[in-house]
Amino acid sequence: MKRVVEVASEADTAALAQSFADACEESVLVGLSGTLGAGKTFFVRHFASRFGVEPDIVVSPTFTLCNEYNAARKIYHLDLYRVNDEDEFFELGVEEMCSSGSVVFIEWSDRFLAHLPPNRIDITIEIVNAEQRRFCFESTGHATDSILRSLSSVTDESCD
Repeated sequence: MKRVVEVASEADTAALAQSFADACEESVLVGLSGTLGAGKTFFVRHFASRFGVEPDIVVSPTFTLCNEYNAARKIYHLDLYRVNDEDEFFELGVEEMCSSGSVVFIEWSDRFLAHLPPNRIDITIEIVNAEQRRFCFESTGHATDSILRSLSSVTDESCD
């Protein structure tokens, strides 16, 4: 299942992330892709704020590779930009994180798609202009389809 959302501002992006948080009632793996500055970390920041994480502490894990946020929901936030190969990827323990009942966000997930669990949501963020973004949500399994059905203000479109 694919859903597309176009947002006109950072406030709209924050609202979308919080709406997505409301739809994620169970553990889920979320792959994030998009160019530098597209808003991957911004999206995670506002998702996490819905569960009580102070927005200021949600930062890009580019150098730490993994940030962990303990709140009403446990959230792992990974960045694969600097991960060089499969061995480094497996050392991160993504499989264990996914089986822990947590929400797992992976920025630059498109670098290791073949090694990600089959039931996940992939989000591609495209920059339309300085303020506007296009979010393409794609469910890769039946278990995650219900999350996308719960999103409001979306259209069923091609994500290509």
